[in-house]
Parts: sequence; C-alpha cells; structure tokens
Amino acid sequence: MCATSSPPASQRPDHLLSTAISTDSPTTLQAALDLARSTYLSDFPDFPQEALCSILYSGSSALTSYLLTHNADLVHSITPLHIAHKPSIPLFQALLDHGWDPNTSSPKSSFGKGQRVIDHVLPYHELVVWLVEHGAEVNYGYLDAIIDARPSPLLETCAAIGSLATFKYLRERGARLGRRTLHVAVLRAAQLGADPSVDQDTAEAREKGYRSGEERKKKEAEAIVRYLVDEMGLDVNQIELDSPWRYGTPINHAAAQKKGAAVVWWLLQRGADPDKYLDPTFYNIGSQAKGMDAEDFARAFKCDRVLDVLAEWKRLR
Repeated sequence: MCATSSPPASQRPDHLLSTAISTDSPTTLQAALDLARSTYLSDFPDFPQEALCSILYSGSSALTSYLLTHNADLVHSITPLHIAHKPSIPLFQALLDHGWDPNTSSPKSSFGKGQRVIDHVLPYHELVVWLVEHGAEVNYGYLDAIIDARPSPLLETCAAIGSLATFKYLRERGARLGRRTLHVAVLRAAQLGADPSVDQDTAEAREKGYRSGEERKKKEAEAIVRYLVDEMGLDVNQIELDSPWRYGTPINHAAAQKKGAAVVWWLLQRGADPDKYLDPTFYNIGSQAKGMDAEDFARAFKCDRVLDVLAEWKRLR
C-alpha cells in the first residue's frame, strides 16, 4: 500500500488564503474557498470564519467586502478586536455596507472587556470622527464608582491614549467624564516623562522638531492634563474609588512613576496636596486601600527624582 502524501503547499486552502491576502485578490480568495469546500467537506463552515479573521487582521476592505457579500451571516461574528488590528475608513465602510453595527462590543469576559471599535482607535482622530458620524455612541461604560468596571467611559479612555482634539470633539458631542479621567491622564503623562508646564506656544514650536511618535505622545499628554486642570477645573485632589489599584489622588499616580517628577511639580503648583491619601477607614472600602501619600508611593517605587521634587516643595513651603 502506497503512503498518502500531503498535497503541495500551493494546493492547500490556507496557502491560497495567504496568497489572496498578500495580493489583495478576490479571485484567489474564491479559489481558496472552493478548494476548502472540496477538501474539508463537513468542516468547511469553519474556513470562511477563519478566513474573515485573517482578512480583517490584514485590513483588506476589498476582501472583507467580497467575503461578506458571499457569506452575509459572518458579519455577526466580527469582534472589535478583529477590526482594531489594522483599522481604516475603507474597512469600516465595507463592514457597514454589509450590516455591521459600530456599537458592537467585545464580550466582557474577553480581553476586550466590553469595549467597542471606537475605544481602540482613539489615537486616530479621523477614525473616531468617522465612527461617530456613522452611529457610534459616545456615552456608555460605567460612570459610577464600581471597582474595576469595564468598559471605562469613552472620555476616560481618550485621556489615557487619545489626543486633545479627539477629547474635545467627543465632549462637544455629549460624552461624559468618568471619575478617573484626570487620574489616567496624569498617569499617562508621568509614564511618558511629559512636562505640563511647557506652554502651548513652546509646545507648538517643538512640534516642528519632533522626530518620534514618543515626542508627539508627550505633547498630547501635556495638552490633555493642562486642559483638564486649567480649563475644565477638575479637582487635582480628587480621591479615586473606582480602581482596584487605589492610588488615591492624581499626584500619587505621578509620584509612582520614575519619569513623573515634572508632572508632580506641576500638580503641586496647581494645589495638589502631597500628603493626602485614601483612608480605608473613612471610605469604608476594605483592606485593599494602602493609605499611602505621594512620598510613600515615590519611595516604594524608587522614584528618586520625585522624592527630590517633594523635598524641594516642602523646603520652599
């Protein structure tokens, strides 16, 4: 009896699918589907689903449209994480043309924790605008103090990863603030080593010399923190109760970051109290609260520059 040999790679459905994606060819995609139908028999229904996932990850709007035209029910299996891997307006339009709902959320038990596509594309202003103009809601997520609730309010996520232009755009369309908006904005700025004391004129001048995405992220982080405090008037001493980390106030978040000295100094100048901490007895939230102030966090995370800033502030006062 002769041993059965495996077909050459060029005759395998998965190889044809890869070729279709690399060449953006609907004809090759159809050949892959036809070969899979004759090869996998009863298991064939799994192949179009797997093909759609691979196509979405590639960002191909043409192949997405072709596959959904011939397999309409697949649109209901699409998750935000599939789309967010390589998002674009043409891809969104192809999905919308085939019945996709931009407010579809990831299962809360999954990695996406209830987020939608708009949560994932907040760093891309034009994608956010397109989604809102095509029906994406701006208000959802937990606004009340629920420990580690997901998803977070959209503005809170935007403060952590988006731009000031996107933040303002969403506010103008009625998006509401989460309780931790300033906390996450300060954390982002401190992690990046941003300095909110840089005035807008200087920041705009610096933009011309930016050579990396990291510098641009710093600029956005600085702008959002300034906007939240100087223009919106958010309380720099607000205690957070929503997070399982329980750092307490915004300055405590910054103090726990090795690059957070400039943010700590800026917050101190805006009235932040470095001695304020979340008292587990007063707030009645149990033993998870650490009851640490800014100096405690800086010392615990070995943030020597932050400790120097706090010491200088106490000396001046």
